[in-house]
Amino acid sequence: MLRRDMKNNNVKKLPFVAIAGAAMFLLAACGSSNSETTAAETAAQETEADELPDGVVETTEGMIQGSNEDGIYRYLGIPYAEAKERFVPAEDVEPWDDVFVADSYGPMSPQGSISGVGGDSNQDGTDNNCQNLNIWTPGINDDEKRPVMVWLHGGGFSTGSANEAGYDGENLSRKGDVVVVGVNHRLNTFGFLDLSAYDDKYQYSSNVGIMDIVDALQWIQDNIEAFGGDPDNVTIFGQSGGGAKVLALMSSPYAEGLFERGIVESGATATMGPVFNSQEASTRLAEHILDKLDIDPENVDEIQEVPVDELQAAAAEALSETGNELQIPAALGGGYSMDWQPVIDGDFLPTDPVNGDSFADAGRDIPLLIGSNLNEWSGYFEADPIEGSDELTEALREAYPNKPELTADMVDTTTIRIPILNIMDHKVAQGGAPVYAYMFTYGDSYHTAEIPYVFNNVENATDEQQVLADQISEAWINFARNGVPSAEGLPEWDPYTLDEGATMILDTDSYMAYHHDDALLSLLVPGYTPTWQTLSSAESQEAGGSADGIVTSAEGLPFERGQQVSGEFTGNVWLEPLIPLDDTYNFPATNNIIFEPGARSFWHSHGGMTIIGTGGVGYYQEEGKPAQIIKKGDVVQCPEGVMHWHGAAPENWFSQIVIFDSQYVPAGDAPESREVTSDEYQNLEAAEYVPSHSAGDEFMFARAAEPMTSDTFSGPVYVSEIIGEDNAAGAPGLHYVVFDPGAINNWHTHEGGQILIATDGIGYHQIRGGEVQVMHPGDVAFCPPGEEHWHGGSAGTSFAHIAINTNPELTGLIWGDRITDEEYASLPAE
Repeated sequence: MLRRDMKNNNVKKLPFVAIAGAAMFLLAACGSSNSETTAAETAAQETEADELPDGVVETTEGMIQGSNEDGIYRYLGIPYAEAKERFVPAEDVEPWDDVFVADSYGPMSPQGSISGVGGDSNQDGTDNNCQNLNIWTPGINDDEKRPVMVWLHGGGFSTGSANEAGYDGENLSRKGDVVVVGVNHRLNTFGFLDLSAYDDKYQYSSNVGIMDIVDALQWIQDNIEAFGGDPDNVTIFGQSGGGAKVLALMSSPYAEGLFERGIVESGATATMGPVFNSQEASTRLAEHILDKLDIDPENVDEIQEVPVDELQAAAAEALSETGNELQIPAALGGGYSMDWQPVIDGDFLPTDPVNGDSFADAGRDIPLLIGSNLNEWSGYFEADPIEGSDELTEALREAYPNKPELTADMVDTTTIRIPILNIMDHKVAQGGAPVYAYMFTYGDSYHTAEIPYVFNNVENATDEQQVLADQISEAWINFARNGVPSAEGLPEWDPYTLDEGATMILDTDSYMAYHHDDALLSLLVPGYTPTWQTLSSAESQEAGGSADGIVTSAEGLPFERGQQVSGEFTGNVWLEPLIPLDDTYNFPATNNIIFEPGARSFWHSHGGMTIIGTGGVGYYQEEGKPAQIIKKGDVVQCPEGVMHWHGAAPENWFSQIVIFDSQYVPAGDAPESREVTSDEYQNLEAAEYVPSHSAGDEFMFARAAEPMTSDTFSGPVYVSEIIGEDNAAGAPGLHYVVFDPGAINNWHTHEGGQILIATDGIGYHQIRGGEVQVMHPGDVAFCPPGEEHWHGGSAGTSFAHIAINTNPELTGLIWGDRITDEEYASLPAE
């Protein structure tokens, strides 16, 4: 069911079968078991008289009967939409005539798994048609305007449900006189499989799991007043994957106006929360799943009938395969694996939540309460022991003076804490609604430990635990009520700013702290630079580069950031697969990598590789050799099997393109990777800069001195060799080509195929029989072996690209004629 202001409005309502026997309630309530009046007629008469039986509310779909537990009304399993088919937006529920008895939980989504932690393979009680919600409220039909708190459950985007006992909203509702709503929606394959390339009806398939939540929020707008709630005062809150769902909704224009505030509890890893899946990755994943199910893309609807277990098994294999192919770090646990999550499709989700040096536009005016737990996943995953020191001990005491027994291995760093800081820093830098930060440190503050305190559901609570639960639940309630977290017994909660970093430490003796763990994180994560420092610097300078190559902001780089990666990196690093490893045409894998200041790879080795500096200042070092500085236009070749590392200078952003040789394989039996230590990194100040190629003032590389003389070009074209075919790294040959405005080449074919990476200006590329592709910096064009194509500059600007010969053994080139002047004049606008 798309929202009414969405692009597809041709939805129709579907029939809903009321629960059997529901009509008996009203007959009994009227004391007329022998009456000939039907339950529906009785309900209609009492509605007209405005005297509904206790526990009955009237909604847009019909009457709903709940129960009352110690003064709190409870409604379970209310359908807010209906998914008639898999992988398409849900539709409206058809109104029912009898009374819907909401006394049991509805079905949850089929379950999946999360990389690193697994999941639940038991599919009992699951259904694709799982669009239902649970409500707890102190009053109904009373014209009160209570705050509405909508809970989004954890489990990544793959597993879990709103039906878990820990999410019971009775105590929270009673404590704050608020309406609590828990939402079930589609997950994993059923919520995020991107089939948009195969049929228009699957246009939104990659995000129907989040669209379900939008439908639930719309249902709340239409009906929550009957449950005593205020549709103009809705807060969405969630933990882990639920927190990431809050971030997704804050990033979607389709959810604007449906909620006023957001709460994110431990809702991010490096690759889930600040960023989500790219469309390239989601498309490739779908290809693998269809292949494993032996479904011809022409018959994609066959996937509607695949048994759940078979579909989920194929998806699990495809997630791992796609993650390894595109080098997507797993959300948890290390290694490579793609995970189910929303897809940046340019429409429902125009951008990632963390977008450049800011936050998604749709979330600008949404106040945010956000934080994490001290321990989180510490101890769950195997990790290298942390060497102690007096400096580290002092940093632990300064960061958490209330934790004298705290050791370094108990502190969460890169898994959740740093990604959460990244989100709050970018949200504040946006200059919109305020951000409030917290850190939960009580007891064993593992992942999920704060949930019983938020819901005031601590079992067998001690006196101090109950006090803390009262404070945390009250703070959440007051944030939902008026946008400011506060509670009796807590100090005044200052908003988080880049300069102050105000954070509420939630414990038995809660207190405000300010950038409290910067020094600790810098010791535990060598090379870590707090995001707020980078953003504060960027606020006072114009984004961009200078004559010596210094880049103070990601906005000064020529390529956009891709997906944030974790694993064998120190600091924040973003990777975009420009060209996945291709077995069909033997294309070399090519990635765009961006390092924030101080970020770097581990020492590692693999097949031969070429590094091309595209912006900023960075380093490259081979084992046993001095480090070298890399700037825009520099090219470095790394031979196969050589241990090396590369990354950014301490105060500079750095971007690079890496091209692996066409026979590239992972490291395999190569020496084990290890971190670049702080001492190793800090000793690089003496590194020398010897340009390997000349960067141009106008282009990424210096343009060749003279244009080529050939009748295969319509105007001046400058070609310079960057890497010859015979090179130490075994990498493919690489040339830099610059077209003057209006200059193009003839139709031609490459025996071994070719790849083009646009670096400057605006140009065109076309394969015979296909549409013309307008190319901007960062765009990639594939020219398969033997396919006739042409490329060149637009009429108004020069155009430059890197040209990669994909197979050194096949270098034949056949030229044809040229497109006509009339054809060129009809090309798409720039």
